[in-house]
Amino acid sequence: MKKLSILIMALMLMTHGFAQEEQLDSVATTTNTTTGFHHTTVYVYGGIGILDWYSSLLALLYDGSVCVPHYDVGASVDYQYNRHWSVGLGTDFHGSLGLLSYAWGFKGGYKTDYDDYFCSLPVYAHLRCRIGHKSVVPHLEVKLGYAFPLNSVSGSYRQWYSNDNHIPVEYGSVYYGLMKAGGIYAGFDVGVNIKRHATVFGVTCMPIHGDFVDPDTNEVLSKIGPMFNVFARYSFAVLK
Repeated sequence: MKKLSILIMALMLMTHGFAQEEQLDSVATTTNTTTGFHHTTVYVYGGIGILDWYSSLLALLYDGSVCVPHYDVGASVDYQYNRHWSVGLGTDFHGSLGLLSYAWGFKGGYKTDYDDYFCSLPVYAHLRCRIGHKSVVPHLEVKLGYAFPLNSVSGSYRQWYSNDNHIPVEYGSVYYGLMKAGGIYAGFDVGVNIKRHATVFGVTCMPIHGDFVDPDTNEVLSKIGPMFNVFARYSFAVLK
């Protein structure tokens, strides 16, 4: 009986030991697979416009020069919570010529000085999808936020005269005033990440607001139109 009791106790101790070892192995495996993608990365970046609506074309045709239609420098924080998806916050300093911003909204409002940039401070949240997880990783990103205007630039607004079919046929009076770039800010880009480096191409959009004075009545005409910036950007992960 005594030998049987000792045998039962030994079996119980062995079973308990195996259970503890199995539990530890399970915890170790879970930790390795779930924390591998949970990390925060800080990026700094700089970019230039490669086509801002028709800014580059206008400068080349009417001014005979090749201009930089927009530029930006900034930083963002990105939190990756699984293999493919991450979220983050960012901000940058944004300067843009914004020519032909009237195309959809102003219908004649435009900047008059090639050297005077709209300056704004976009603050945004982003959602990023990574395609793969090797050393070369493509990504897609959308961003949404608000751009704070930092300056005003001189602009003008030309009113269209329309025919009976409401088709614009010629310019009317010219009104002068001040314009600002800022408001709801949105963007989309595609990029390729190689370790700490990334090359990105995309587009951002924000509104341009203009207050123009009617020279005859002194009435203020408030106009708004979209400003699109197509850009190329280099990004570097300073903390990864």
